[in-house]
Amino acid sequence: MEAIDLNKPISPDNEPAQHTPAQRLAARSEIGTLRAELGALDSVRYPEGHAERTRRLDRIQALSPIAYAPEPAAPTGPTWREHRQFRQENAELRREMDLYPENHPVRAEIVGELAARAADFHGREPNPGAVTWQDFDRAPSTQQWTSHERSEFRLWGEASGATPTEAIVIAGAWEQERAAAQTSEPIDWKQRWGADYERKHAAFERALKQIPDERYAQFADAGLRNAPRTVELLAALGERLGRGAR
Repeated sequence: MEAIDLNKPISPDNEPAQHTPAQRLAARSEIGTLRAELGALDSVRYPEGHAERTRRLDRIQALSPIAYAPEPAAPTGPTWREHRQFRQENAELRREMDLYPENHPVRAEIVGELAARAADFHGREPNPGAVTWQDFDRAPSTQQWTSHERSEFRLWGEASGATPTEAIVIAGAWEQERAAAQTSEPIDWKQRWGADYERKHAAFERALKQIPDERYAQFADAGLRNAPRTVELLAALGERLGRGAR
């Protein structure tokens, strides 16, 4: 994994920097580790104000602007007023076009202008039909999650290279399997995957390594490895990420 510089919270023009999902994810993971270390410090040996506590608190404070930096606003495309103006101007051009007979050069010119205007206007709109990270937040499978849980999972997806569709499908599978996974018998993945075990297990672990420590612990405690569809989906994601890394 590439090294991530977490110590550049300010851009050259003295405006808040646009931090990448990988930077935000790394900062949040480190903050989680630091908080766990603070909780483990003995209150007698390391009282308030002790250098070991202060060092960790200072690091958390330095990382927080990166970890919780606002996400870039999604492109919204033309406003409703621009859509209305576009339709009105197109209707006017079509009325003008109908004044000329077929094969007339002016008619052909207007047709060309209509096509150029449509290409320019719709090029400013979000990709129609594309699944976005906003769709992940609205997916039925994540509605029982807190906004923080959705944000963390989405951040993992963005940083790992998963697509919004992959994240939605993985989240849906986990929601369906999480209750049963805690009580079901352990799955023998060597037997289940057979000759493909080494390859698929490596791919599964590759995907897991992208999950923040805190979230990974929650998955592990909830019996993630006993959730067959979720594991298969994570293994497939890990294989795709592995191909992209070569």
